[in-house]
Amino acid sequence: MRAPAATLAEAARRLETRFGAAAVLTTPAEVTPFLGDMMCREEEAPAVVFRPASARMLSEGLRALADLPLDFVPRGGGSGLAGGATPGRGRPSVIVSTERMRAIVKIDRAARLMVAEAGVVLADAQAAAEAAGLHLGLTHGGAGSASLGGSVATNAGGNNVLRYGMARDQILGIEAVLTDGTRIGNAAELWKDNSGYALGQVIAGSEGTLAFVTAVALKLRAGVLERKAALFAVASPEDALSLLDLAHEMLGEAVSAAELVSGSALHFAQTMGTATPLLDGAPDWMLLIEAERTSPWFDLPAGFDALLEAAFERDLVQDGIVAQSEGQRRSLWALREGIPEAMDLWRGAMLRTDCAVPVGRVPDFLARTAARIAAHDGRLHAVYFGHLGDGNIHLNAIPPEPAAPLPDQAGLAAAIEDVAIALGGTISAEHGIGLHKRHALARMKPEAELMWMERIKQAFDPAARLNPDKILLPRAGCGQGAPDS
Repeated sequence: MRAPAATLAEAARRLETRFGAAAVLTTPAEVTPFLGDMMCREEEAPAVVFRPASARMLSEGLRALADLPLDFVPRGGGSGLAGGATPGRGRPSVIVSTERMRAIVKIDRAARLMVAEAGVVLADAQAAAEAAGLHLGLTHGGAGSASLGGSVATNAGGNNVLRYGMARDQILGIEAVLTDGTRIGNAAELWKDNSGYALGQVIAGSEGTLAFVTAVALKLRAGVLERKAALFAVASPEDALSLLDLAHEMLGEAVSAAELVSGSALHFAQTMGTATPLLDGAPDWMLLIEAERTSPWFDLPAGFDALLEAAFERDLVQDGIVAQSEGQRRSLWALREGIPEAMDLWRGAMLRTDCAVPVGRVPDFLARTAARIAAHDGRLHAVYFGHLGDGNIHLNAIPPEPAAPLPDQAGLAAAIEDVAIALGGTISAEHGIGLHKRHALARMKPEAELMWMERIKQAFDPAARLNPDKILLPRAGCGQGAPDS
């Protein structure tokens, strides 16, 4: 059998001969930035990087490598949080980067859609839609680096899922390439197409395990004319839910985000220097509500004033700030975004979770997980923040100081995930499964569902060469995989 180095050298030679030197990266300095995502890297993985400039080039390149013992790892912007773009340490891999596929093919105002290649950076797609007087509903924290293809392949979410839904909800069509080079689907410009199985919807959220996404057609909405935000201090998560219900009642579909922030989360961000308190005192819970106006006939400021008045009349809030300018709106969001920024600055042990439960069960989730953390280690701080409107509350457990240990982190993670599962929730709301949550998925999903997921994987990728060891744990007859990181 050819050694990994020889296999990669031959793969690079074939690709460079056919497509030129710009299509292939081979030196350690060139390849190292592609060896993982924000949460997991494999510095010792034997790999080269293939950078096709089109779906046709990708298809031809895969066919040229068909006889070599290689794995293929799709990669967008590398902003994932589950290890889904990480090559394996054993078998040689070709990392397929879409960074040269950055054409916005079309924006159709009348049809309210965008057609774009997979490598287009999400923030650039958002800006292009805005320049056309329209709005792309897909956004998340990694918009400045994440690609459209990666966002679709991971079914990315974000703060405005409450109004627009996940990445999958933005899709009209997907063009993709299988590992044998076969091109399937297309970036169809159809809002209605009821012609059989929707393979694009299967590929969306598959985390690069079924096919390479090469282009997408995405829905666009009416351009946002005005945004308004308010931050409220509330006594409890139950009151936060009641306040959100009131916001829906008074602002209707204009509500685009509802972010719950615990006092412990704000305190942590304050100590890390990434957030400044904006309300008097030290509230136990805060709710940030944002709404968008897309119609010239809707008076958004009046709606927020009425919401604030009604919230106080119903004794749902203890304090509140309604942003009176764009700068004030940004300052409210800076408080919320300062929390994950603080997490990134922390240099000690930390457990990050991405669970979701039915919206009405959020208070139960918070209470039960707080009890689990206290029972596990009473010195840990439970930091809660995230998307109340869709039930996705991020829980981070943090030791009292960076040098302090976090004992049995895997056991604590499983205990928190089990709470979510018991409440009818999920162990991964928006980050995906990747390498990190395969064992949790196996606990959550019924055996029959796991079996059908394996069958779908085999149908798309019978040789198991595409992003192996992601999502599903290896089982009898399903190949070998690396242990979870």
